[in-house]
Amino acid sequence: MGDCRRLCTTQRERDLDIVIAIKPSVLDRLIRSWHWYNDAYVTLAQTAFGGYRLSSDAWELDLWAAESTVSVAKGLVIDSNIFRAVARSAALSLDSIVITSRGTLYEDGFFDTIRTGVLRLNHCLLERPNKVAEKALRLCERFRVVPDLDLQTLIAKFVGSRSIERLYEARPFGYCQLHTVAASIDGGEDGTRNVS
Repeated sequence: MGDCRRLCTTQRERDLDIVIAIKPSVLDRLIRSWHWYNDAYVTLAQTAFGGYRLSSDAWELDLWAAESTVSVAKGLVIDSNIFRAVARSAALSLDSIVITSRGTLYEDGFFDTIRTGVLRLNHCLLERPNKVAEKALRLCERFRVVPDLDLQTLIAKFVGSRSIERLYEARPFGYCQLHTVAASIDGGEDGTRNVS
């Protein structure tokens, strides 16, 4: 979803994610036959989730069949529209956007995060919560957003509470309210803390 983030923010992304409405077996055949002709210029690797990563010196492209999206494949996210299901399956709000080849846009909290500056944990159906926590921290630092309370709890558990404090110390956010695990543990009335 890095390509969508690039379109909507000033950040440059080097990677592009492409989800295709195609059977995984057909995608496998297409990729393998294409790669046989082009292997001198592009490196091909299979991802942990059954898709493909194609890369060169200048770019990376992740490609997978829509029905292979983990939450969709396991039946955890069900929707009559496969692309809407893919957008809803993203654990983090900055990853929850899909733009189809026809220009239709599906999202689940993406624009809300851009507008408010608060990165949201969309759901708790996490395959690898430690990886989601690490990615969330990187997104917060890179895109100058703050994690919501659920995400702060996840980051504190899997990355460490010191990483949340680093977000406070950097203070790249201007004036905003941060909901912190530390403040709620330390007796803050509503778990909020003003940062200016």
